[in-house]
Amino acid sequence: MKLSFKTGYILYDLLLLMPFVDMITGYAFNLNMNGIITYIGQGYRIFIFLYMVCTLYCHKFSKKQLWLIIFTIFLFLLNLIQYIRFNGSVIENFSYTLKLLLPVYLIYSLSITSRYDKDIINRLLNVYSWIYPLSLVIPKILGIGFYISNYAFESGYKGFYYANNELNVILMVLFVYNFQKLYDNIIVREKNPKDIHGINGIDFTNLLKLFLIIFALLFIGSKTSILSLFIVCLAYLFKYEGLKYKLKFILLLICLGLPGIPFIGFILNSQINNIISRIIYSYNRYVEIEGFLSFLLSRRNLRIKPGFDFWYSDGYKGVLNFILGIGKSTKCPNDGISANQFALIELDFFDCLFWFGIVTVCIIIVFYLSFFIKSLKVKDLFMEKVMFLFVFSFSMIAGHVMMSANSGTIFAIITADLFIKSCNKRAENIKENAESI
Repeated sequence: MKLSFKTGYILYDLLLLMPFVDMITGYAFNLNMNGIITYIGQGYRIFIFLYMVCTLYCHKFSKKQLWLIIFTIFLFLLNLIQYIRFNGSVIENFSYTLKLLLPVYLIYSLSITSRYDKDIINRLLNVYSWIYPLSLVIPKILGIGFYISNYAFESGYKGFYYANNELNVILMVLFVYNFQKLYDNIIVREKNPKDIHGINGIDFTNLLKLFLIIFALLFIGSKTSILSLFIVCLAYLFKYEGLKYKLKFILLLICLGLPGIPFIGFILNSQINNIISRIIYSYNRYVEIEGFLSFLLSRRNLRIKPGFDFWYSDGYKGVLNFILGIGKSTKCPNDGISANQFALIELDFFDCLFWFGIVTVCIIIVFYLSFFIKSLKVKDLFMEKVMFLFVFSFSMIAGHVMMSANSGTIFAIITADLFIKSCNKRAENIKENAESI
């Protein structure tokens, strides 16, 4: 069966629903509601997973994709083994197995779909650049939505969403994406001013999206994302070759910052003060007693040792736990931090290790890093590499990516984008080399 252009639109429409599905289920979870509304997200993920399976089935499988079938069967057999060993929740373990597989399948589905709909990823990121920040800014202005319960001083706001860490990942990806547009705008203006829209070569629609994203990130108030804003700006500063472009870029940041920073400071004065107070409070509370690492990782590192202690409490069975994991639904009986919620450490490497074992961890890490390593052979693709490194690093130190539905989807989108553009660049280089012979 041959795929058509319409297939791309179906996948696009399904992915476009993601923020709205997340807001509906987030609203239900924030109010501790029960019933069918809480299963909308699971139903949505199952449907999109089955659709991607059909897409891959209709397309001729390559040897590289054949491993995906074997890996999927392995994970579901692993669920069965964990149920027999620990008598845990089959539904909960299945749900997180599906979340782990979704980004993997989506990377392949997008790479196939892009052959028929080449602009699908750009269209998604452009629309997300409006939906996600506005879905935080508008409810905040209207005085509705929810605050992040474990943030002191009411310094974190998440609208109708449930997982604020996932929002951080998504908004930072969108920030880099739109920041790259601003960067390209400056370079293109230098080379060909007629190709630029806006006044003096600056697209004000793009600027508006950037400011909305910054507002949304400040509403959430995560120290990781706020720090990442500065790191991204520094990365782009070092990207420029030559003093002339560096000075122009610094001048642009100053011109945007002079009116922008006072405006943001005036509008969000209370929010910024609350964020600073929370960070100082956390620093004073954790650094002196538990060390800087606990402050940096929000004490996630303290959940690791109880996990290993629980693993090896059964003697030789600990080795089996290390290889196959213990499943998401298994709880840790130790009296450590968040002991009753040991199933979520919030560091994706260790979460995946404890739930699925070292074999699965190695497969997943090698799978994702292989796309980045291959992209290093290609020049350019700076934005795509920065986005990948940011999300992968966030996954390792803050979690909520590889086994989270929404941030996992964004990770898949940018990984697919990196993969597609790397392949296209390599093909162009081969063609140029052939023509030059």
